[in-house]
Amino acid sequence: MALPTYPLTIWTFIISATLLCTLTFFCAYWYLQNKKKENTILELQRELQIVQHKITILNREGKKKEKFIQSLSEAEVTNRFQALRSPRNAGFIPGPPERYRYLSAMIKAGIPVQDIADILDIPPMEIDQLITLAKIAGNNK
Repeated sequence: MALPTYPLTIWTFIISATLLCTLTFFCAYWYLQNKKKENTILELQRELQIVQHKITILNREGKKKEKFIQSLSEAEVTNRFQALRSPRNAGFIPGPPERYRYLSAMIKAGIPVQDIADILDIPPMEIDQLITLAKIAGNNK
């Protein structure tokens, strides 16, 4: 089948219009693709800023935790040194103060609480508490 013979200007117009439409379509497609990429880039930049902010916060918290761990370690070392210097570790275990030893002996001797309080200059309530504590501890002093 042979093409009809129209004047050359009509074929030129049809071809030019087709090329123009095709070019317009490709330009629109390219523009939309670039716009989509720009939006994706902007969204990724926003997400990056959020992540960077979270990292900054986590770094601050990490530094606080490091300081706490360091102070805890220093406290443990201090406790060890103090424990080594403790009288108990040196073989010396201090007993109760002297007046409490006298108190125990006087109670065993049957001296009344008020007389013990006057002699040792200890309030009678404290003596009663010490007697109660001794009974609870099982010493029955």
